[in-house]
Amino acid sequence: MSTRGAEVFWRPRDPGAGGDKVRMLDSELTAYISDKKPMIIVERESVEDPACFWIDHEHVYLRINWEKWAPVSRSNPELAASLCRSRYCRVTAVVDKVVADCIVPVFHIAALPEELFGPPRTESAPENRGGEGSDSNSGSDSDSDDEDMYQGCLMTVLEAVGSLSRDAGVYEHVKFGGDSPTFVIKYGDRTLILDALPPDLEFFIFLPAGTGEDHGPLEREWEKGLISLGFIERLKRMEKFAARMEPDSVVRAGFLANPDALDMLRALTRAEDIAGIELLSYNSLKDRLADLLALKED
Repeated sequence: MSTRGAEVFWRPRDPGAGGDKVRMLDSELTAYISDKKPMIIVERESVEDPACFWIDHEHVYLRINWEKWAPVSRSNPELAASLCRSRYCRVTAVVDKVVADCIVPVFHIAALPEELFGPPRTESAPENRGGEGSDSNSGSDSDSDDEDMYQGCLMTVLEAVGSLSRDAGVYEHVKFGGDSPTFVIKYGDRTLILDALPPDLEFFIFLPAGTGEDHGPLEREWEKGLISLGFIERLKRMEKFAARMEPDSVVRAGFLANPDALDMLRALTRAEDIAGIELLSYNSLKDRLADLLALKED
């Protein structure tokens, strides 16, 4: 990631003959508030001389480099307001599992530069200018990888539970009010509500609560590798909901991941925030399940 002097940040530029045309990506960039400061995440794109451009609360853009721009997510009003107040924001670029940060300026402008994008449009979202260079099948491989990770995670849990008792069950797509965990494990009067990260999820970032799925299963966030810490409160809500529905049962909430991910979670949260959440490692899954669910080998 490179940046230059402030004098070049605003100056519009077309890469010119022989280069790719400036285009607007049609997918929004993830953004959130960190330490009361705005942050924008760029994935799989080379970041060069980035700058943020604020038109209004519904139209915020990031110049990723001199060939690509992208709209910034509008789902968080607090973020848009923070960008409006800020002269600078932080950009985190994630490319091939390498993370790089830089501080970039925030410019207030009336409209996107006409010399690059033409006259202002009335649509609320920018159109896709990918043209023939866009990849219509770009999501197919990632969808397949995501499904493979899910199935691998499921099989690991099934094998661990099945080796302990044939009477224990592993359930998918269970709803607790408006929330849903990755899996639910039941054995007699014991219930474990379990969110999980797959052991082969090679790279991911934990984001502050409120920057990802609030109610959906955690696996929706696997593909991007941006995991909202909101899953902690979601687990607690589901545990309380299940306890009310089954007052005679022992209900626990747990999070399953590899040891490095668990260490990262502990480092990013306060002890009281994750108190009551059982942290399970794939390395000792069978033993921990036996303790939590009182499972006995047949």
